[in-house]
Order: sequence, then C-alpha cells, then structure tokens
Amino acid sequence: GRGDGGRARPRPRPLELAPQPTLADLRGIVERLAPVGLDVEVALPDPLPSLDPQVELAAVRIAQEGVTNALRHAEARRAVVRVAEEAGSLVVAVDDDGRSGRVPTPSAAGHGLRGMAERAAACGGRLDIVRSDLGGWSVRATLPRRRNGRS
Repeated sequence: GRGDGGRARPRPRPLELAPQPTLADLRGIVERLAPVGLDVEVALPDPLPSLDPQVELAAVRIAQEGVTNALRHAEARRAVVRVAEEAGSLVVAVDDDGRSGRVPTPSAAGHGLRGMAERAAACGGRLDIVRSDLGGWSVRATLPRRRNGRS
C-alpha cells in the first residue's frame, strides 16, 4: 500500500519502450537538465562497473535529483556529478557552488533530498550532505554495488 494521493496516473508504457536509465545514460540526462549558463560536469568510472539494476537506477536518479536540487535551490552556477567505486561501494556525489547558506536537510520537504535518502536506504546505502570544495553543498550517496551483498 503506497498512498499516491488518488491522482490518476498516466498508464505506464510497455517496458521494452522505456528501458531504465543506466550510468551510461547519465551524462545525457544531466546535460538535458542543465539550463544555459550552468556548467555541469559528469565524471564516470571507465569502464563502468557492473551493478545490481536497482542500485544502478538509484545512482542515476540520485545524480539527477542532486543536479535538479542544486539548480533549483542553491542558485548554483556549476555542478559536478562524480560516480566512483570506493571500497566496494558505489559513491555518487553531486557538488555545487551554490550560495544558499542553510544546510539542506533530508527532512526538508520539497528539496528532493528525502526521496534521495529513501532511494539510497532502499538499496542498503546512505546519503550524506557535507560542505563542498566548490563552495556549496556536496550530496553523497554511498550504495552497495549489490543490493543483497551484505557479507
């Protein structure tokens, strides 16, 4: 039981027409989000790691949400999305140079951060928010590469 607020949803398209976005699609997704005047850089590991599909989807969505967040709330001019493997985990970091002084909190409704934190937690990962070297905030998701890889 998820409460969707009773809104009628458009019928989902057949799966073959709407493949889930993967890390390989991330650069294009992020570049489409960025308005003119925003400098967005995407750094991905090469070769791309093989991931549990749910983890990979979470990584893409968190990166997407992080960039959207930086644009919408932080008055950022620059955002950097970094995906890297660290100690057997996948780390997705979105840094911005935004000037909004208040720390965004995962509980702040409307920030998209709650959804990001929930996505990370659903995969067995976590979301951290720290000061970025760029001067704004860095939202970091640490995800297990395999969803049930708790050894």
